[in-house]
Amino acid sequence: MSEREKIWDLVSQSCMHLDSEQYDSYLELLDDSYEYIISCFSPDLRKEMVLLQLNKNEMGTLLKNIHNHIHLPGKLFRQASLYSVERKPDDRYSAMSYVTVTYTNLDGVSAIFCVGRYHDDIAGRENGLRLMSRRFAMETRDIGTGCHYPI
Repeated sequence: MSEREKIWDLVSQSCMHLDSEQYDSYLELLDDSYEYIISCFSPDLRKEMVLLQLNKNEMGTLLKNIHNHIHLPGKLFRQASLYSVERKPDDRYSAMSYVTVTYTNLDGVSAIFCVGRYHDDIAGRENGLRLMSRRFAMETRDIGTGCHYPI
């Protein structure tokens, strides 16, 4: 399997684990130094806004308690398309994927929830590739209330 295929597999697994709410499996894909950011550009403020920023431990706490929060009833479905991979020194990679997230409510009605790009920093480890950081640069600026899930 090529490095690009391994990176695509990592990105795909991260989406599948989140979609199926297999949060322990998702956390296993993360490096100990992991940092997660959701941001979007505000034309009103003319700058990037950070909507969520967590490290791996904070992500674990969020996912452990996610069902204690008010949340959207239904399911999110993440579809990512890997666009670019750049090899960095020391067995590291930078990858960018376009992402569309669809929300399906309890009545079975689906609609686009948000779109954006994953900017992933990935490291090769003894146990395989791990996500060191993910920034989800959202194009959608209004996702409503009740969403504490990582995109």
